[in-house]
Amino acid sequence: MMTAYNEGPNQIAFYRERAGLSQEELAAQCGLTVDYLKGLENGTEPRLTVRLKPVADVLGVSVEELVGKPTC
Repeated sequence: MMTAYNEGPNQIAFYRERAGLSQEELAAQCGLTVDYLKGLENGTEPRLTVRLKPVADVLGVSVEELVGKPTC
């Protein structure tokens, strides 16, 4: 089952920047286009678990952390 996290906070950019990655670098490592990653970050693309999992894996965080409060 795919879960959509379209409501609530979006911490993708926070964790990407904390990891020292550009959007281009993260997109390449996750197999996503830069435009799609930008959409995930700004909320114009649906944040589906299946799309967030590779991002979370590269950033070393959980999917829940990407769509919740940063744990600094």
